[in-house]
Amino acid sequence: MDDSFEYYEKEVIELIKLYEKSTKEGSNLFFETDEYELVIDYFFQKGNFEKADKIIETATKQHPYSSCFLVRKSSVLAQKGNHEQALKYLEKAQIFEPSNHDIYLQKANILTFLKRDKEALEEYDIALGYGMQKDEILMQKSLIHQKKGEYKTAIECLKEALEHNPQNHQLLYEIAYCYDNIEETITSIFYYKEYLDEYPEAHHVWFNLGVLYTRLNDFKRAKDAYDNSIYLCKEYYQAYFNLGNLYVIEEDYQSALDCWKKCIQLDAKNANLYSYAGNSYNMLSDYISARDYYNKSIELNPKHAESWAGMGLSFYYEDRFDIAVGYLKGAIKFEPNSASNYSYLASCYLHMEEMQNSEDAHLKALKLEPNNLQYLKDYIFILYINDKMPDAITEVKHGVIIHGSHPDLLVMYAGMMYEYGFEKEADGYLELALSTNKEVDQSLFNYFWELEHNPRVLALIQRIKSES
Repeated sequence: MDDSFEYYEKEVIELIKLYEKSTKEGSNLFFETDEYELVIDYFFQKGNFEKADKIIETATKQHPYSSCFLVRKSSVLAQKGNHEQALKYLEKAQIFEPSNHDIYLQKANILTFLKRDKEALEEYDIALGYGMQKDEILMQKSLIHQKKGEYKTAIECLKEALEHNPQNHQLLYEIAYCYDNIEETITSIFYYKEYLDEYPEAHHVWFNLGVLYTRLNDFKRAKDAYDNSIYLCKEYYQAYFNLGNLYVIEEDYQSALDCWKKCIQLDAKNANLYSYAGNSYNMLSDYISARDYYNKSIELNPKHAESWAGMGLSFYYEDRFDIAVGYLKGAIKFEPNSASNYSYLASCYLHMEEMQNSEDAHLKALKLEPNNLQYLKDYIFILYINDKMPDAITEVKHGVIIHGSHPDLLVMYAGMMYEYGFEKEADGYLELALSTNKEVDQSLFNYFWELEHNPRVLALIQRIKSES
């Protein structure tokens, strides 16, 4: 233990013994203000506010013009929740010592707690005129502005604070945080890196950098930042989680799976994590393992719609459409507004040649997401297959209203025209589509695969492409 601290402890204990003895004997032993302050602060730090309050009363009688006891009385009252009364004691203290910046700081703290932010800011401004630690006062001002969402004003306070004390590196973190909140990402990264130059082991700052680099789609730097945060904090769940999402975006499903498994170690009762792991296994074509994880997810949450859907997809990818239908229906039961589940269900029905069911499911998906071009194309195609040409054409026209003369819609219309023998009209629409997008023929062949061997169509496509 530090020698100075031991001396402090001994001195305080002796003073307390003297105080207790005089109180017990009813004598009126005189203490200097600094001695009372030591004893009061001792009990205050111990959380014994009742004892501190009694000593404050005695001290105030002996030193009626000393503001320090009024300030400490205010602290006791604030701890007890009597904030308005605490403010009154500070106002009294202010009369005796109007240049004591601690009085204004304490008033500002209480006013902040009471959500009287404007008054608190005024008190901080007064404290700035008297106080020495201007950087700390300005940081407190910035925190009020941050709370109110006034990040630009908060930044001004923090930069001014940095001018007063360039060694206060916490200011760099706060500035970076504010820039992050107003989405000035590059500037935020600059200040976070400045902070890390001083505190390279701040794992949470590395994590914040990862978030910012992700926002910039700089996934390599984002992954490096998350890896650093994990290196410094082995059990950093959120870093593993964000890293897993990055790997999914990059379609590195094995690495994503490793992250999900680590997250599961840290949060074994989270049904979502097992579902994410199942999704990764699905993308790795390991459908048996995928189903193991989906089942674990469903055990934890029987209504977990994403796991029901994932289970259905694992069978869908194996062309076991009849089993897939049952699970997809389960997913829809628990999440009836998921357009993607209806879309997959429609595809299953199409493979099973249940055409009306497929049409109904495609229509449901489109109604849930009417601006989804893919769902519109699928619905137009099933109408065409079900010999509902007028309805299909109506949907194409409706799609043009929403999406404009999108080349994918033009080739859908062209494909139907070819199939029904209106070749000249079809040529015109296909040519118009290709003039906008030279690769749109692939969209045509995805739906009307017979046309991939049609000499007329192939010649037109070759001619248009050769003209570019």
